[in-house]
Amino acid sequence: MPTGPVLHERALAIAREAHHGQSRRHGAPYLGHPLAVRVLAEELGHACGLELDDATKAVALLHDVIEDSEIGREELAARFGDRVANEVWLLTKAGKGEAAAAAYYARLTREASDAVRLVKVCDRLHNLSELHLAPSADKLASYVDETLLHLVPLARSAQARGVARGLEAALVDGIRAACRAQHHAIPAAAAAPARAVPSGLYAVVMPRPGELGAALDELSRRAAALIAGGAVMLQLRCKERTDREQLALLEVVRGPCARAGVPLIVNDRADLCATARAHGVHVGQTDLPPPAARAVVGAEALVGASSHTEPQLFEACAQGGADHVAVGPIYLSATKQGHAPVVGLEALARRAHLSPLPVVAIGGVTSAERAAACGRAGAALVAVAGALDVEDPRPVARRLAAAFVAARAARSASEGGLRAGEVEVSS
Repeated sequence: MPTGPVLHERALAIAREAHHGQSRRHGAPYLGHPLAVRVLAEELGHACGLELDDATKAVALLHDVIEDSEIGREELAARFGDRVANEVWLLTKAGKGEAAAAAYYARLTREASDAVRLVKVCDRLHNLSELHLAPSADKLASYVDETLLHLVPLARSAQARGVARGLEAALVDGIRAACRAQHHAIPAAAAAPARAVPSGLYAVVMPRPGELGAALDELSRRAAALIAGGAVMLQLRCKERTDREQLALLEVVRGPCARAGVPLIVNDRADLCATARAHGVHVGQTDLPPPAARAVVGAEALVGASSHTEPQLFEACAQGGADHVAVGPIYLSATKQGHAPVVGLEALARRAHLSPLPVVAIGGVTSAERAAACGRAGAALVAVAGALDVEDPRPVARRLAAAFVAARAARSASEGGLRAGEVEVSS
């Protein structure tokens, strides 16, 4: 069997042949799906501590080939060897209906390696992430039900405990994101436990410069994409705008956030938070101290505080008023000029362990690998700005969110139990 780039190119060529002329429900070429599954599988596998070999990466590209084309198991075996052919066959559904689905997932549970389970989970995660592009309440409900009934148990059956917990967490996060994207109620089995501070991807949004009307339209679109991508909290950062412009920008984001149950946080300005009826404020070292910010925004709002050193973290926690505290920059950040010295992952892990409040990792998180590293270090949230400042932030947000929650859950499993804020899903 070929390896490395040669194997990838051969698998891509077969996938391109098999899916030629096929489209997704929302009209995009079908080939984008196996390509996305391959990327997700590598990133999610790394987050869970499962590094994929070349054969599994080929399987990720080829997982729908037998089901969607005339290319059969024998042809795949001739081109890629028995292992790849057998694993693609194992991932191929036979028949429709609940009985066929139950038999399919039972076979996967019995026979699939953890790597094949990972590919199937990533297949479902990408499907969930695209449902809002062709909205259908019935389709969403069907996917969510099947995921809870079959995919979550499949993930839980992984042999490696960290892989099982990581894949389960990624699936639950994917369900929540899909439901929020269509303003659909999140089922009780996937609901987060009641708490003030959510856990997951914290998107920091900076409006474009220029004419206000265009900025409002663009911000509304970007906020919706970030929510669809899986952001569990949004922060609006717009230091260069007037107070009236900031109020207008907050108003255009507050509605979508409220409908999706995603807290909207105002950077620095407790007064604007209270006036705009946003969900919270984040204050830095030169802003109002947390107790003063709390007095302005009220008892129900969220208050976050920045810290760059260990003494600053302890001070923010001891003062009272704060619900969570940011630690950073974890990496060198390109979006904030003149920022404090880089903290690094070792300090993040120490401070997350010592802090009585949930910790937000912030600064320079530009990849799924870095998001996963923050999850492994024990952060409750990972704040991302620059990496999401793209034309369509949804797929980037989805990948970062999945990697972060999977790595955080896998870390919890390695420690022998659920940490504060982790979710135990019941079918």
